[in-house]
Amino acid sequence: MVRMSFRPRRWGRARPRPLTATRARSSRWRDRIASWRTRRDGGDLALVLELLSRELRGGATLASATGSIDPAVDLGLGEVHRRLACGGSLGEELDRWTESLAPADGALVRGVLRLGIATGAALADALDRAALILQEREELVAELRSLSAQSRASAFMIAAAPPAFLLVLSVADPRGLTMLLTSPLGWFCLVVGLALDVVGFWWMRRLVEAVR
Repeated sequence: MVRMSFRPRRWGRARPRPLTATRARSSRWRDRIASWRTRRDGGDLALVLELLSRELRGGATLASATGSIDPAVDLGLGEVHRRLACGGSLGEELDRWTESLAPADGALVRGVLRLGIATGAALADALDRAALILQEREELVAELRSLSAQSRASAFMIAAAPPAFLLVLSVADPRGLTMLLTSPLGWFCLVVGLALDVVGFWWMRRLVEAVR
């Protein structure tokens, strides 16, 4: 009985096809926003650019589009919209917004927005291409992180090996640490060894971080 009463409400003829298509698009965007909320990288910016592009394609101006995005994912565009409502300049407020982003991402978005405002070009298409660039950049960073995971693990293993060896030696044969801890030469070797271990760990981490 539950199924029989449920199906007519969902698939009944009272719902026209255009409305169903609109609801489907809205549901797709809501699902996408929900999935992007869990991310903490540049992908949020790509979503914002896509939403801006969608508003522009729907006939909205850039100023009004800044206030049409869900505040949970707008990355501060709502504040831009409020400043514009108080008489702020569109170009200046957008420049201020892009300065709050990551340097590389902010430079890309700033150039796209400035070009669109100055020339009146197809800003929606430019925003879509910028979003695609950000997504590809994010995928590249994720791939580099996965490729360098083994190198980072090796750095930790190499750095932890000398202290672990000293710990095992102190348990297995405490007399082996007598010279190391009771003589000036032993303390010198201990300090130099630990210093070289720290320098080596720092250098390996720097080499790994350089490719990210």
